[in-house]
This record gives sequence, C-alpha cells and structure tokens, in this order.
Amino acid sequence: MSSKHVVVIGGGSAGTGLVQALSTKLASTEHRITLVTEKEYYPHYISALRAFSGPISDTEWPESTLLPLDRLLANKNGKLIIAKATSIEYDHEIKSGKGNVITDKGDRIPFDVLAIATGSHWESPLDFGSTKKAALQQISDWREKIKHAKGVVLVGGGAVGIGESKPITLVHNKSLLLNPTYPDKFRRDLANRLEKQNIHLVLDDSIDVENTRDEIVTSKGFRVNGDLLIPTRGPRANPALLETLSPAPITSSGHAAVEATLQIKGYPNIFALGDVISFEGEIPQKAKHGGHIAVVSSNILDALAGREPQAKYTKSFEGIFVTIGKNNGAGYVGVWWGLMFGGWVVKILKGKTLFVGMVKKSLGY
Repeated sequence: MSSKHVVVIGGGSAGTGLVQALSTKLASTEHRITLVTEKEYYPHYISALRAFSGPISDTEWPESTLLPLDRLLANKNGKLIIAKATSIEYDHEIKSGKGNVITDKGDRIPFDVLAIATGSHWESPLDFGSTKKAALQQISDWREKIKHAKGVVLVGGGAVGIGESKPITLVHNKSLLLNPTYPDKFRRDLANRLEKQNIHLVLDDSIDVENTRDEIVTSKGFRVNGDLLIPTRGPRANPALLETLSPAPITSSGHAAVEATLQIKGYPNIFALGDVISFEGEIPQKAKHGGHIAVVSSNILDALAGREPQAKYTKSFEGIFVTIGKNNGAGYVGVWWGLMFGGWVVKILKGKTLFVGMVKKSLGY
C-alpha cells in the first residue's frame, strides 16, 4: 500500500476528534495526517460564558476555554499547520480524486483524502482570534464590561444565551425559549428556572443588534433596562471553504451537502463532519460529533485501502443540557417518551466542570 496523505481542516471538536481517532489507527510509515486550523488553540465554547462572567478571581475558566493542541497526535504520525484554509483545488478529471488545500500563508497542501470540519461562525464575544494571547485579551475585556455593566441584555434564547446566571434581561424572538425541536413542557420549565434566578425574559420580541444605539429598544417598542448588549443567537455554519469548489456542495440551509457516508456529494474523497453539516435536518451540536467521527474515520480507512466507504451515519436523537450558573439548569434527552432532568442532574453532569476535564483528556492532557 503506497503512503497517502489525509488532511483535516478545522481544529474544533470534530476536527481534533477525527485526527486523534486516525492517529491511533494509522502508522506513520504508511500514511500521513495533517491538521490545518486557523487557531493555535482548541476553543472550548461550552465553558466560554463562565470565562466571561465568572468571579474575577476565578482565573481557571479563561485558561480552560483555550486549550493546547500540542499533544493531539497520539502516535506522532502527522503535523499541525496553523493557517486559514482559503480554497480547495480539485480536478474532477483525476480519477484518484487528489487535490490541494491552499492557505492564507501560501501553503499548497496535497491530499489523497480531505475532511472538512470548519464548524461555525460565532458572534462577539465568542468570535475569538487566532492566537491565544488575543483570545485571552478578548475574554479579559468582556469580563470588565460585564463587571461594570448596570444591566446585561442577551439577544437570543438558544443554549448559548442561557448559560449566564448574573441578573440579566434575555430577549428571544419566539414565545418559548430554544426552538421547537424541544417539547414545550421542557422550554417552559427552563423559562421558570431562569425567572427564579431573577432573569427577566422578553419573549416573542427582538432587537436589531446592528442598529442599537444608547437606548436598547425592542422591535415592539419595549425599552430594556440594560446598558450592555450581547448577541447570543447561536452560531452559523461555516461552509466558506466549500464555496471554492465547483459545483459548491452546500445546502439551502448553508451546510455541507453530504451522503449518509458523510462524503461530500459529488466529491467521494472529501468528507465533512461537525457543525458544518446538518444531516437530515439534525441540529448541529457537539454531542453528535462522536457519531460523525466514528463514521468518517471508518470510511477514511476504507478509502485509504481502496475500498468503498461502508459506514453510514443515522440521524441522532436530540438532547440538551443547559446550565444556569454552577448549580442549576435543565436537561432533555429525546429518547423513549422524552426524558427531562432538573438542576441537580445538570449540576452533576455539566454545571460544575463544563466537561473541561473530558476535553483535556481528548487532547492528550
């Protein structure tokens, strides 16, 4: 078997998980792995809101939000390139399907198999820069803003916006929090828990974040008591790299168009995983990345061996655990009749640690 090159784009949960899975299965004498990521660290977004709003003396959370990548390759059979992948060169006439990834630093990286795990775009304050120094400064700046704010207004009642426990106003454009994927009973329970924490909810209303000036007013004319506005509308898929392919394999929802094997439609040696895909309308979510990784890693091994990829992804059940500070929250898992969990369970499973230890272990620490 001739040596082949696997290139993975994206250093978030899905990309790093795939690299680690492949690193444990591929010998360096047979195949090479390259991870291309724009950030020099792993951004653990689940702990980010606590990094912004936790006690100023609590310096653990900023560091636990930005984790190192230097131990990722378990068998030392690859390399890490810190650069932004800007385009893909792909010749449909080449039966082998080989191509190149071009970066903003001038790299031209040849691949036999490519995996796209470019994740999502986040709004400020979660739009971290590429260096850890810049990201830590951004966290520090926002901690000061929140510390000195007279009132905080979160725009968007998805899972991102609900992690705060400081007295705030939360504006959401639906009559219930989150989205209709989750049952109304759970969404009402979550609202009740927030209101018991003295968080004021403004539902079925919205704020034009881009055009807000000194006074914060909703689209229905309600004047919100707050002087610091934070968009928490959740991330948007980041398929920009796929737009450089012709034809561009992107769905109407802005996600990568994939087969059940998680191969990009029309590009059999290019795979996609993580938040850049939404398989059969599935909500992109970190909890689902493990299933993506299992399918893509198995199919990449098939491709390297000259076999047709066999593993197929099946849509996962929906679930969510929302923290409200360290000691409260609500959870839902869409199995059987739909299981709901209260603050004690969420505290034990997620609230205290936000999975930091588990993520560090996955990165080799």
